[in-house]
Amino acid sequence: MSFAEQLREIVEEHRPIIEKKHEEMRLAKEKLFEKLSKLYLEDIHSSITTAKKNGKNKKLMNQNREDFKINIAGADKPIDLLREWINEIKNPNSRFLIESKTGKNLCLEGIDIFVWNNRNLTTEFSWVSKGCPHNGRECNCFGLNKTSSNMNDKLSFNGYKRMNYVISM
Repeated sequence: MSFAEQLREIVEEHRPIIEKKHEEMRLAKEKLFEKLSKLYLEDIHSSITTAKKNGKNKKLMNQNREDFKINIAGADKPIDLLREWINEIKNPNSRFLIESKTGKNLCLEGIDIFVWNNRNLTTEFSWVSKGCPHNGRECNCFGLNKTSSNMNDKLSFNGYKRMNYVISM
């Protein structure tokens, strides 16, 4: 028997053990993702909604690293589990979405999410505000334009007025 054939036999002998471990991991992740959705999703959704109403296009939030751990040998790191869970809650067909008080599924579809690998698992949620000329940059167009002083200068853009800030010392 050749060495390659011996390796194939070893793989076939261990296949049921590996498949059982993968199944345990899948079930543990499903249980964790359900817990995370109940724990975090409503808070994340309402924080993003509040930030958007205040004219912002980015929200930073910290998560507890301990909430993203699975007690199984060989499990993914908390940062990887957080990223997997986020990919799930961005999918409108995910079974890990929860219902809001109004009966709609809370889904983060269309939200750009970046997870920092720091001690606090800081997560940056950002979105595009339609009609804003500062696409992709921090701005507060919609919050500040309500009190704009109708300045017409060369720094205005598509009807959005430049805001002057007065700093008194």
